[in-house]
Amino acid sequence: MEDLSIFIPDEKITEIRASCSLIEVISSYVKLTKAGTNYKGLCPFHEEKTPSFIVSESKKIFHCFGCGASGDVFTFLMKYERLNFQSAVRQLAKQQGIALPEKELSPEQRKRISEREELFTINKIAAQFYHEILLHNQRGKKARQYLQQRGIDSACITEHCLGLAPEGWNALLQQLKTGKISLAHAQNIGLIIPKEAGHYYDRFRDRIMFPIFNMAHQITGFGGRVIDAGEPKYLNSPESQLFNKRTQLYGLPAAAKHIMQHNEAIIVEGYFDFLSLYQAGIRNVVAPLGTALSVPHIVILKRYTANIVTVFDADSSGEKAMMRSLMPFLENGISPRMVLLPSGHDPDSFVRRHGAQAFADLVKNAIPLLDFVLDQTMKKFPIDTTPGKIHASEEVIPLLQNIAHELERDLYIQKVAQALGIKESYLNAKVEKQHRAAGQPFSAPHTAPRPTLVTGEKAERLILELMLLHPDIIATVDENSFLDEFTTPELKELGLLLCSRYGQDGTITITDVLQSVRDEHLKQFITEISFKEGCGAAPMKILEDCIHRIRLGKVRQQREDTKRLLQKAEASHDEASCSQFQRAYQQLIDEEKRIQRFRITTSEN
Repeated sequence: MEDLSIFIPDEKITEIRASCSLIEVISSYVKLTKAGTNYKGLCPFHEEKTPSFIVSESKKIFHCFGCGASGDVFTFLMKYERLNFQSAVRQLAKQQGIALPEKELSPEQRKRISEREELFTINKIAAQFYHEILLHNQRGKKARQYLQQRGIDSACITEHCLGLAPEGWNALLQQLKTGKISLAHAQNIGLIIPKEAGHYYDRFRDRIMFPIFNMAHQITGFGGRVIDAGEPKYLNSPESQLFNKRTQLYGLPAAAKHIMQHNEAIIVEGYFDFLSLYQAGIRNVVAPLGTALSVPHIVILKRYTANIVTVFDADSSGEKAMMRSLMPFLENGISPRMVLLPSGHDPDSFVRRHGAQAFADLVKNAIPLLDFVLDQTMKKFPIDTTPGKIHASEEVIPLLQNIAHELERDLYIQKVAQALGIKESYLNAKVEKQHRAAGQPFSAPHTAPRPTLVTGEKAERLILELMLLHPDIIATVDENSFLDEFTTPELKELGLLLCSRYGQDGTITITDVLQSVRDEHLKQFITEISFKEGCGAAPMKILEDCIHRIRLGKVRQQREDTKRLLQKAEASHDEASCSQFQRAYQQLIDEEKRIQRFRITTSEN
């Protein structure tokens, strides 16, 4: 759906947030208990046994001290229901009975939105038609028996809205005509196919139907499987403005919260693999739509977890699929694990025969997919010969090149070099050359990290903590331009935002600040700090100490740099430079003393 958040006035967003009881909203998803002035419960976004999920009604925010999930009532709905911002606002506005006066849309915008809504409605009508035939029509008897043989129970059929496209050429077509549905729109989303003289026929006939939902629980398209012999065995909706099989995963709307709770996603191949696992209680599972795993699929999954397990059949096509799937993962900074099922099994047959626990054990013992692919690649060549070593190294270099994590890449280079009996330096040089040819930066292994002023950044964070918990010091920070001394851009930006908000009415509202911050790490920082009671009895003294630490950190770094230059000048007997660096060194010592004597003055002093 088109994002309309820009058409919702800010004052209405504030009104909706203020009207909602955060405790009531979250309690409909999470069991909360009173804990002092706040409430606590088990986090819905990761698995835990001890509650670390805290909700503050007075501050209108939540924060998990386990996984870092945090935000306001809109953020909670967005995370839990996987809604975009405008959908979360609209849902809460509807619950609270608040009308949303929107800015006027252009005729073209209204037309696009109306048409898109109509297309979703047509898919919903088709899904209900297929579902009704499967469950309650004589024409669905054979399909019901087939699903029963496949171990799919009625609850699973209902939850995932499975259906049957009956035999014949115009069953759905007649249903659409009866409902006076636009046949042109139905054609646009691939439910019917045109023929001569303006007539149509059904695309899906005598097939089990799998509706494909987006994260807003709207049906974007269908997959259909033949019941008897026939080709193609599986048929998907064609590409349309609603449906793109490269950007959707079957079962994700149902699996998303389980993926977040387990912090792990299991990828299987087909619809029945997904349904059998989901029905068996393994619910952090998704399946691509009859296509190879693509970069957009991986980007989507990364929103929920970086821990991905791919499950493949133990046949040649399964192994080929494994080899193909690795590169998109590596290109997106993911190192997946893999399960190779016993011969003759797919996930569907394995879980039905051996049970959920046996499948869970396979997942628990999954091995890195990169290990498997590297081993299989090197087995293709006689690596005890020089030509074999050359061919094997040339084939694995693109894989090594795409490992995003520097240490991980280093370890795999060591492993491959040892397996091939060649020098690591050779592989490093080849990988570096590939990086440069592709215009990518390359960091050689074992390079010492550049020292950072950790102490200074900690002091900057503590100043922001003071500003959030003791807003009365914000004026002092602003008057003395202390934020100009920050070296971390995102922290400085947050400080300037706090100064701006405080300057408007002399207060800081956490939810308003969160709404203006885009960086998720900063949002977590803000909400975590907001649950503290304060920084002690002397916030001004703490602020002064922080300024000392920031300034001293910079001066001491300059002093160390000057000392190295002085030593270099002494070693080369450069007397002029020695004299220059000695004066500079003494000036920095004097500057340290001035910093230590510094005291904050305010307009009230």
